[in-house]
Amino acid sequence: MNILLKMRDSIPLLASALAFALTPSLFAQQDWFNTWNSPGGSTGDAFGYSVAEMGDLDSDGLSEVLVGAIGADNNGRNSGSVFILDGDTGNVLLRVDGEGAGDLLGVDVIGLDDLDGDGSKDFAAGSPYYEGANGFFSGRAYVFSGADGSVLDTIEGLAAGDMLGSALAFGDIDGDGIKELMVSAIGHGNMDGDVRAFNFNQTTGALDEDFSTSDMLVGSTNSEWFGFALDCPGSISPLLGDGLVVGAPFDSTTGSASLFAVHPGSGLLSKFNFLPTLAGPPVKGVGISVSALKGDSGAIYLAAGAPINHGGSVFVWDVSLGFPNTHRIDGVNLGAHFGFSVALLDDSNFDGEPDLAIGEPGNSHIEVLDLANPTAPLLVLDGTLGARMGWSMTRLSDSNGSGKSDFVASGTRISTGAGTSTGAISHWTPPDTDLDPPATTVTSTWLLGDDVTITVDNLRDPCDLYFYAGKSITPTTSAEGFDLDIGNFQQFSTPTGGDYFFLASNVTGGTKTITVPIPLTMSAGSPLIFQVGTKTSSPFLRVSPLDPDDGGLLVAPPFQLDYSPPPAAGATTNLQANFGHPNEKIYFFYGTSTGSAGYLGFIVNTGLSAPTMIANIVADATGTANSSIGIPAGTTGFPLYFSAVSWINLNELLDVTEELTIG
Repeated sequence: MNILLKMRDSIPLLASALAFALTPSLFAQQDWFNTWNSPGGSTGDAFGYSVAEMGDLDSDGLSEVLVGAIGADNNGRNSGSVFILDGDTGNVLLRVDGEGAGDLLGVDVIGLDDLDGDGSKDFAAGSPYYEGANGFFSGRAYVFSGADGSVLDTIEGLAAGDMLGSALAFGDIDGDGIKELMVSAIGHGNMDGDVRAFNFNQTTGALDEDFSTSDMLVGSTNSEWFGFALDCPGSISPLLGDGLVVGAPFDSTTGSASLFAVHPGSGLLSKFNFLPTLAGPPVKGVGISVSALKGDSGAIYLAAGAPINHGGSVFVWDVSLGFPNTHRIDGVNLGAHFGFSVALLDDSNFDGEPDLAIGEPGNSHIEVLDLANPTAPLLVLDGTLGARMGWSMTRLSDSNGSGKSDFVASGTRISTGAGTSTGAISHWTPPDTDLDPPATTVTSTWLLGDDVTITVDNLRDPCDLYFYAGKSITPTTSAEGFDLDIGNFQQFSTPTGGDYFFLASNVTGGTKTITVPIPLTMSAGSPLIFQVGTKTSSPFLRVSPLDPDDGGLLVAPPFQLDYSPPPAAGATTNLQANFGHPNEKIYFFYGTSTGSAGYLGFIVNTGLSAPTMIANIVADATGTANSSIGIPAGTTGFPLYFSAVSWINLNELLDVTEELTIG
């Protein structure tokens, strides 16, 4: 994880709402999902100064989130606080506070294993500005119980100005099967900096220094701030323990990042230096942020931010290939501190390559890049200028079953309803599938009353499938939360209580077809276009792309006269006219021969030569009207025709039956 001490560079302070704009994806919800946002509680809290993954405390299968808020004033001005947030909701589960004013507890935080054996994961937090027995800014690191927030033990800085607790990491550095808490003190030895390792002894209930500090874990030059950032990639190889990545941003002119590994058994410590070798503008501050990740293939990647010169830069090395500097990514905004935070993430777009989140707090900007193609961002987050979006970020465990890591990012000067510069963090989840967006195929004559068939492919099993019909191409968020391209939603036969007209639940097999009639109550000439949204057990909402072939203009069916039963002497025949002018009169006629005679001077053509009117009936809203006629006795064998005219303002609709013979 990254530890970010307060930089002295001036970044404007502006209020900001707790809102993040996602670009450039048209179907943003199919790419990443903003699971929750969590704001600080008071003005100036700087909530999100540090963030880290915590173990699962509430047994819901999701890791919780640790958040440092160095500006919190619960035990005096800037005493600082650390929060545990529910990984599912972002709600606060636990809070611990710095001991006194100016302690700034929470400069860094780190999740630990269950050290004291009480069944709950524990955590540590740094307070490098703490003034202890060893002097001003000697610093202190705390180990807290995850169960109740009680202090299990503390580590003190060795001398004034050590600033112990500047950065924290947790891993089995020496390969003995027990993870160590790594604690840096960037001010140690004239700001050279050092890193110390500790184990928790359950017998004594105290921290023991695990192996002696050697020159390999101490800065080698004055004021290099060795240990400014720390991270553990995990087991490097069977011959080495977990690695420890250390940033030293003022080592020589560029800064540096180093990987340390202890050989199990021998205790020998190896150091591997990583230098920015790719050409570009001059860099400074390499190691202000670091992140390490062991990928799915077993390869270990290391990223380091260098945000000080020009627009800032980020460098990536592939440890498995002999430490080449494989990527250099430069910021373009002068003084915006591109690379102030970095977080390597699991492959989120299913191409086999890890991804990289980069924070640019001076521009309130975050982007997630695919290392296979870093020029095309997978996700872009932009906050209000001055909100310091991208100040801190960390990788989290999978929360949606995709097997890919989530991440959280902070903006320490985001202003919320609780006050100015409270800070806030945002939790993001990557795609849960590499399927293309749902694809729809619509088949219809677009005649009112006819069936429309909609087939949807590329469905993730199982899912709930929402079908929408709109009369306009107007981007609209449905009541169910889908960002659609259509609006003015239409219901079909039975209102659903939502914006959708049909819901198919628990769909499996990757495809679904439905057939429904187009309601006769819809208006001919109106457009109708379909779009679908899917929900799975994860938080993801997926939407089918807008396709012109998925819509059309509704067409009124031809006016139609039906009869039943066939006419018979002495019996009654029922007549039904369909698809006439809604709510207007329909005139029913009979005659013995066809022709084009009018009627009463306003009906131009009855379709008969000598029509006799049976009745005129007002049609319903669908244009349907019914009548009947009694066939006189003694007419067997006579020819007979029926006709109907739907008339409004000289607009006539006519239908005439075939020649009938009275039975």
